[in-house]
Amino acid sequence: MHKYLRIIAFFLVLCLLSGCSIPFADISKTVSGSGNTASEKDGTENQDNKGNSAITGEEDSRIRTLISDYFSCLYSEPAEDYYIYSATGKLPEKIKGFISSDTISIAEGNREIGIHLPRFIEANGLVCVGYELVKNKSSDGRETPGIDAEYAGEAGGGFLYYTKVYLYARCVNTANFEKLFTMSGVDNTWTKVNADPIDENQTDTIKIEARYDVQVKKEDGNYKIAAAKEAVTTNEARSRLLIFNNDFIKRLTYLDCSAAEDGKSYAREDDGKAYEEEKALITAFFNSLKNNLDVENMKLMQTAWDRNAGDFSTFLDKLSRTGDNGTKKLTDLIEIKDDYKIKFDYCSMPLQFNMEKLDGEFTEMKIVPHPGYTKKRKIYAVSFKVPVKRMNGSVQGEECIYYYDYFITLLKTDEILKIDGIRLNEYGRVTPAGSVDNG
Repeated sequence: MHKYLRIIAFFLVLCLLSGCSIPFADISKTVSGSGNTASEKDGTENQDNKGNSAITGEEDSRIRTLISDYFSCLYSEPAEDYYIYSATGKLPEKIKGFISSDTISIAEGNREIGIHLPRFIEANGLVCVGYELVKNKSSDGRETPGIDAEYAGEAGGGFLYYTKVYLYARCVNTANFEKLFTMSGVDNTWTKVNADPIDENQTDTIKIEARYDVQVKKEDGNYKIAAAKEAVTTNEARSRLLIFNNDFIKRLTYLDCSAAEDGKSYAREDDGKAYEEEKALITAFFNSLKNNLDVENMKLMQTAWDRNAGDFSTFLDKLSRTGDNGTKKLTDLIEIKDDYKIKFDYCSMPLQFNMEKLDGEFTEMKIVPHPGYTKKRKIYAVSFKVPVKRMNGSVQGEECIYYYDYFITLLKTDEILKIDGIRLNEYGRVTPAGSVDNG
């Protein structure tokens, strides 16, 4: 008998030493980084930092819905309409149904109430004065608000959710904002100077992410919001309401060019469509420059460019050939106005000193929306390599590969998209080692 026990013990030790798994453990899955909890995917529970079950999947789903509905309601009104409430600590009637009775009974009427309302925020020289929720479209065509709530743990007898709200922010520049609104020196709230609507020609739109710490608690069987605060360190009301206190927001790239889950289309169809149209225009512009400009035409262009916008436009119209290799006329691609010398600086043209012509196909062309891209000011960072025939005096020289880096600005007027300006940031010869020689 002892012999068999020794044999069984021997095999158990072998299993442990070889790393064989024991088929009795059930490992819980964690919350994914996509904004969906594991409980929504496979029915598991969120856990606290000790591994104890803190919230069920069904509760988590209810809380996410509550938070989504709350912010959808909150951001359905203009930001300026909330300052009367921020000044007094009162809550708008439209959101009271989402708020816990304790918060209403104890904190309402106190400016330090933990319900932070939409307000004006400065972002890179622009002031956000109005907001609209970004809408996401699911694979079945349904639209859902861009609100991402992640379980963060237990707090104050309830649960804490770290929440990101994705918004289109309507903006005016700082100088215009100070003409449109006046600030109270008492509580740092803002009042519109007059009742006239803001001129749309003075506004633009950017995309931002607003971050909130949302605390929820159960009340009579239903979850309610006990606090929804901007995720910042400065929470004292008077200081927080300063437009430069903007730590809880992050500016996002306006166009979302990420791929959908199938890898064959764009995650946001409208953004993908806009990007493809704008990329095609930029590509056509550089192809037209390549096919129409050589060293002799550059000399003629400079004379017309030096004169006036009319002569410059007429020269480009005569110069451009249509139909050759799909080339489009330059005057169909660019917008020439009185400020053309600033927006289309002669020195920003790709053909530079001692170059005869661009002589080959563009390679490694990258056309990427610039972080400063807005609804109206469409800025792209563009880079590429292209073969260039060089000149040595009056004799044709060798062919080299050159690298170019540009900022390109586009403008859409009456649904017609054109290039509004170009700026050459860098160019240089590509060395055999692959580096760029700017000398």
